[in-house]
Amino acid sequence: MDNVNFELLKLALFWLVGGGGSAVATYFAVERIRPLAELQSEYKRWVSLGLAAVLSMAAYAGAVGLNYVDAPIGWQAWLESLFAVGGLSAGLGQLIHGRAKLSQ
Repeated sequence: MDNVNFELLKLALFWLVGGGGSAVATYFAVERIRPLAELQSEYKRWVSLGLAAVLSMAAYAGAVGLNYVDAPIGWQAWLESLFAVGGLSAGLGQLIHGRAKLSQ
């Protein structure tokens, strides 16, 4: 049973990092958590960008810490990896928001 739980944790972290999970989670959080949902449009956009990036970077760090992926070697590799993960999630978050809100 423990292996199943760890496999689910691994899948969840990978989904948050590269499967669009942090973008989806951030979109739903910004739409459903009252203090975030009540922000003006421009502030909401910046908050959602930041939240998606931070969530995906934290999930990536967790995956490295749990040895699910190899650790980057050196500070520059860490910076590049975190930037790539955060940028992907922030961009996907804006795509999801645009698709959900602008297609209504």
